[in-house]
Amino acid sequence: MKHRIKICALGLLALGVVAIPLTPFAASPHNGIQGRAVVVQPSASGPVMIPVQTSFTVTWLKNKIDRQIATVTTDGHGAFQLDLQPGLYVLLPAPVRYGSCTLSAGPIAVTVDKKQFTTVMIAYAACPNP
Repeated sequence: MKHRIKICALGLLALGVVAIPLTPFAASPHNGIQGRAVVVQPSASGPVMIPVQTSFTVTWLKNKIDRQIATVTTDGHGAFQLDLQPGLYVLLPAPVRYGSCTLSAGPIAVTVDKKQFTTVMIAYAACPNP
């Protein structure tokens, strides 16, 4: 019986079924970032926020070392959520195509506190004539 268990364990290991954390970035499901990506379109009654699908990279700033740890793609409504360890991060949004324009958003510095989700809005300014 012990021989069978060893063979089974080795087989699972060979198939990659055993879950072993490979990075020190595994986070509690109780802290991280959440938010939405939008195109900010001016209008007579004030700015209109139009959800947009995009992606962004997440860089962890720790001990003077910048380390890219994730690439995130929002859903079709621009929404995202990512579990992260407490610390300082920089989000670098990818350009998005909107109408006839390609829009960019600058880097966003985010602090994640223990047992909290930090809300982030990735805002792209709309081109004058979309």
